[in-house]
Amino acid sequence: MTEPLRLLITSVGSLVATNLFEGLDRLGRDRFFVAGTSTVSEAAGNYACDAVVRVPLTLDRANWAQALVQWGEETRPDLWIPTRDDDVSALAHLVADVRLPRRALVGTPAVADLIGDKWLSYRFAVEHGLPVAPSAHAFESALALAEQYGYPMIVKPCRGYGTRGTRLVFDAGQLARVFETGGSWIAQPFLNPAPGWDAELPDPSLGMPLWYSYRDPGQYAVVSVVGPTGQVELIGATLNTMICGRPERSVRAIDPLLAQLGSDYAHALADAGWRGSVNVQCRRLPDGQYVMFELAGRLAGGLCGREALGLAEVWQTLEAWCPGRIPQPEPVPADVGTVAIKESRTVTLSASDIHTFETSGRWHRCC
Repeated sequence: MTEPLRLLITSVGSLVATNLFEGLDRLGRDRFFVAGTSTVSEAAGNYACDAVVRVPLTLDRANWAQALVQWGEETRPDLWIPTRDDDVSALAHLVADVRLPRRALVGTPAVADLIGDKWLSYRFAVEHGLPVAPSAHAFESALALAEQYGYPMIVKPCRGYGTRGTRLVFDAGQLARVFETGGSWIAQPFLNPAPGWDAELPDPSLGMPLWYSYRDPGQYAVVSVVGPTGQVELIGATLNTMICGRPERSVRAIDPLLAQLGSDYAHALADAGWRGSVNVQCRRLPDGQYVMFELAGRLAGGLCGREALGLAEVWQTLEAWCPGRIPQPEPVPADVGTVAIKESRTVTLSASDIHTFETSGRWHRCC
């Protein structure tokens, strides 16, 4: 039997890791040996691995790095795959320090840091003449944007992820109070919202709903992979409906303008030193043009929706980095207009497995 491809996946309790495991299952799970890292015991992704180790939080960079290097020496992965934005930057620094002996889906630390910072991403786009949503990094410039485009504005942490901390602001007072909280913020116009979008907003005079999420049907994502020598492969694009920051509904987005934008960003990042996944999140303007509003340098939460719609994202990524190791899957028929819906599933975790991980900090699949 062919030697399995050995992967080391960080933060296997994340949504991205869940999607990645689904993609590996499509390719044949027995073709892989998966070593994972995790910080929590009750995560289904832990026990989808062949072996998993508890590591410190990524914010504890020195101890996290030491744990990753040791785990890599034990498991000897052919490819390292980060699944959280914090992991991307940390892993890039490890590679640059020559502490990882094998390949990782990251580029230089400088490019990793700019991809992970929304303001630096905006500046990179402007400097390279790439289409990007108008953005502001200070209250005065954000106020000027609001005067030009109107309210609401979207304000989010420069280094936030998964829409955490992101908010809609409806007047100058709210805008000022966000910036007065401290931290690093970026403000952007609320570009081309769906008709009647505000009908879904809760009425604050009635109190706040216990659970609420704005439903956004207008997020485009175009994905590429940059191989180890800098070669760029465009994978494709989807139009996603976002609920609680997650792509719950996806359809193929086949538009040469969108594909060109994704390709231009991937090539510019590759030329700057990026290697690995490139996810360009976009809005479509009323005139049909697209602008980037956020970048991700990793596989993203819409992965399975894209694969269900015929885009072999996991295989193309692995093929770019480990050519010839995994057979190409049969094409998935998906006509234009086919809809991919993301639904949750229930997973049971063994009390014995949880106990083993909690007490030893490790778990291995039984042979």
